[in-house]
Amino acid sequence: MALRPEFSMGHSAFNEFLWASTGIDENGAPVSVLSAMARLGFDPWVEAARLTDLPKDAAIAALATLLTQLRFSDAVRINTAGPDDVTTAGRLVALLQGRPPVGAIPGASGSRFGSNRFMVIMIALALAAILIGVTVYRSSHAPDDRAPSFSYTAPAL
Repeated sequence: MALRPEFSMGHSAFNEFLWASTGIDENGAPVSVLSAMARLGFDPWVEAARLTDLPKDAAIAALATLLTQLRFSDAVRINTAGPDDVTTAGRLVALLQGRPPVGAIPGASGSRFGSNRFMVIMIALALAAILIGVTVYRSSHAPDDRAPSFSYTAPAL
């Protein structure tokens, strides 16, 4: 099943934000927003969409809170020698500014499947499969006209 456009890695409106660095871990490797959110147990695309829908100041505050959680998480240790969480969050939220809100992205909606069209297509495919199954069953269990016909008449007493 193909991913919805806003969650597709190749064409996601959130790629610039998701692949931006949140800092350097204790091993010297950069930690992307995508990696940081995943390590904290958040869905990165859902969080990016949520932050896009928020006003800029609220988005910065929310992301700064996540970055603070990351710094004190056992999932990854980020060196604290860099800029503070609010400054980093401001830089990252700027990458989301100008992105359309989730409701404006084609195919995106609040439902799990994106639209009712998906459900209609799935129901139509299920009904087609049932119809084909019934047709195949009937044709394989139909009486064969070439088979001899037997009839039995009980003897009269």
